[in-house]
Amino acid sequence: MSSDFKVVGYVGNWFYYRMSPDTIPVEKLTHLIYAFATIKDNKIALSEQWLDEEKWFPGSKKPGLMNYINDKDNGIKKRNSNLKTLISVGGWTMSKEFSIVARDKHSRETFCNSVADFVEKYGFDGVDIDWEYPVEGGMSTNQYHQDDGKNFIKLLSTLREKLTDRGQTVHPNKYYEIGIAVSPNTRVADHVDMKEASNIVDLVNVMAYDYYGGWSQIVGHNSNLLPFDEHPPFSAFTTIKHYIEKGIETKKIIFGVPFYGRGYREVLNEKKNDVIGLSQKSNGIIQEYELSGVMEGGVIYYKNLKPYTNEGNTQGFAYHFDKTTLTPYLYSENKKFWITFENYESLQIKCFLIHRYNLGGFMIWELSQDYNEELISIVDVCKKIQIQYESNIPLKMEYFKAIGQHLK
Repeated sequence: MSSDFKVVGYVGNWFYYRMSPDTIPVEKLTHLIYAFATIKDNKIALSEQWLDEEKWFPGSKKPGLMNYINDKDNGIKKRNSNLKTLISVGGWTMSKEFSIVARDKHSRETFCNSVADFVEKYGFDGVDIDWEYPVEGGMSTNQYHQDDGKNFIKLLSTLREKLTDRGQTVHPNKYYEIGIAVSPNTRVADHVDMKEASNIVDLVNVMAYDYYGGWSQIVGHNSNLLPFDEHPPFSAFTTIKHYIEKGIETKKIIFGVPFYGRGYREVLNEKKNDVIGLSQKSNGIIQEYELSGVMEGGVIYYKNLKPYTNEGNTQGFAYHFDKTTLTPYLYSENKKFWITFENYESLQIKCFLIHRYNLGGFMIWELSQDYNEELISIVDVCKKIQIQYESNIPLKMEYFKAIGQHLK
């Protein structure tokens, strides 16, 4: 694997309340994406005024977390001079205005000029457009239009033009990167000409997770590599292959993985393909009051579920590995709780696929959810592998066989 392997880590600006900025593992990253900025009056805007722009950090030249992240002398970039930082705009809750912004030339110009001003002001190396999603698939309160897909391409083209101009005229030889976060749902993804989009951008961050959760009618994995039901075939492998088949340059495809799991309640100890609970009718998600560490929507960060992976844990969880989808899960017989997540084994297998298809690297949502840098360290090992993937990733033979059924 060449040295251009990328490790792209997101941090939400709320991470400050969970961990010190100085503990972000930037030494293991090539890109740090700061989320989220929002859109106001057709311009990029701060979402957390006090934290983003006003709070002082020790040694920083200017106030605000964004300035501290981009401070090369006393801030985050001091620990990794090669680190690229991008500001992410949108996300699940702040994509409402994208359709309006992208709809006509004037609003596109206004937005893209404001982004150029923003990245220059705060010292970012580029921007990540996280429009969730053009045409359909996002929050019900979002604005939508049948031409969102075409307008998205126009927006990206204008953005590339403005950032290139800013880099040449204001910062000689400065190249601003553009990333896009794209859907795991292939139907939603197809509203955009992804090959054309990829010709404009530098990073295609594939959110290969959230396949099943509290919205699902059945119990299913959050980020299973391989499918377990034919209809629909939701899986990371299916998603990644779809983007490859659309003609995207593989080195631009960044394989997204979650550092969180999802939990279901009232799951019976009944097996499908030797896996407890899978495809059972969902009786809902684990509630916050039912299990320590669980958050709204049944989400549980890896750092909070880690104690439940230990033998003899107080909740009676036992560790299992689904050899069909190549995904770990926990099951508590006495509580009837079922948790799907990522760990060493599953990330190691995904590392194999990244090398197999010559993808650009890993993307992580979200860095503050890790446990003592356990998962990011696995990703870091994947980055450092330099020779052929077959001899450097010691997969169990049964995992090779499972993957082999899907390789072409």
